[in-house]
This record gives sequence, structure tokens and C-alpha cells, in this order.
Amino acid sequence: SIATIQPLPEEHISFASIKELLDDFLRNHRRVGVRMIQPCPYGQAFVKFYLFHDRDFVIQNSPHNYGNYNITFRPP
Repeated sequence: SIATIQPLPEEHISFASIKELLDDFLRNHRRVGVRMIQPCPYGQAFVKFYLFHDRDFVIQNSPHNYGNYNITFRPP
């Protein structure tokens, strides 16, 4: 799925920071298995899940509130 995080800081943010935020949210907060998180030109990241029903869950329940952020997932 394609992940978009709002709001992002105005200054440049590294992809490592985005990946860390998404990884923490998905693995620790939502308890879903993530196969890969990589940069995506259509959002902040492309997320590949181990199980399709985990992907469908995060897409159908978007946006997700996580700290000061709203994380939205949509199909690729």
C-alpha cells in the first residue's frame, strides 16, 4: 500500500525517519507484519505486508491517528 503521513515538517525529512515512524506504528501499535518499507513517488512510502488482510485492514481503517500524525494507507 502507499502510505502518506500528515503533517510532515516543512524542512527536509530523511526517509529513514519516515521508515522508522511507519515501522513503529505498524509493528508495535497495530501489530501487523511488514515485509518492506521503501520510498514511493506517490506518497511518503510504499509498504509491503506479509498478509493481505493486514494490508486491507490498514487501508479500510485509514486515516490512523498516531501521536501528532495522521497516517493514510491506500492501494498502489
